[in-house]
Amino acid sequence: NVRAADFDLYIAGARIEANHPMGPTAGTAFNATVMSYKDRFDVGLNIDTAAIDDPALLRTCIEEAFAELVKTATATA
Repeated sequence: NVRAADFDLYIAGARIEANHPMGPTAGTAFNATVMSYKDRFDVGLNIDTAAIDDPALLRTCIEEAFAELVKTATATA
């Protein structure tokens, strides 16, 4: 997680509304970058379709893992 501020940030007087995290892509088959800002937790995913045989399966696995994470976090909060 790349942690950002938990308060409003501004660039040239304009309030930043959201982050769109993107990690490095050169030489990587898969990259996941997460960034928190205020009360949000944003995820950016990059894949090399030449290296990942089944992107749909990867997506399903990620969705299931996040659902499990949210369920566990909610149960322990």
